[in-house]
Amino acid sequence: MKLEHCLLFNITKSAKFITRYFNNTYLSKCGVSFQQFIVLYVIHHYYLPNLTHTALILGLDRTTLSRSCKLLVKNNLIKIKDTTDKREISYELTDFGLNILERANKGWDKFKYDVPELIGKIKMDEIINDMQFIFEEYYKKFNSNKGVK
Repeated sequence: MKLEHCLLFNITKSAKFITRYFNNTYLSKCGVSFQQFIVLYVIHHYYLPNLTHTALILGLDRTTLSRSCKLLVKNNLIKIKDTTDKREISYELTDFGLNILERANKGWDKFKYDVPELIGKIKMDEIINDMQFIFEEYYKKFNSNKGVK
């Protein structure tokens, strides 16, 4: 098979390019990357009870998210939230983190018009639906075969 016909290669290449474009064009002045921005966004908007649920929404494993959150805590963007269950960690944005999120959101709002303008709204919606379908199917398969990593 040629590399150009590999689904994983094309998804990865496209995601890296789009992420780099978004970071350089819209987030560079905010001081966060897309990965950090999306963690801040989910923590602030989804009101999830713990790190496990947050990782699930983001499609990350708990360890990777935990490392990201430690850096966000160190940079004073998030803090550990008081919870009744001390075995689970939950985070909330600091005032500084909220300010950064609000600034980054402005860039995200502008970016949301770039892609449809480039490839068309219908095509963009198809790609998003296809990516969600792929994620859901692989997620189901992964969870039905716990031994597979």
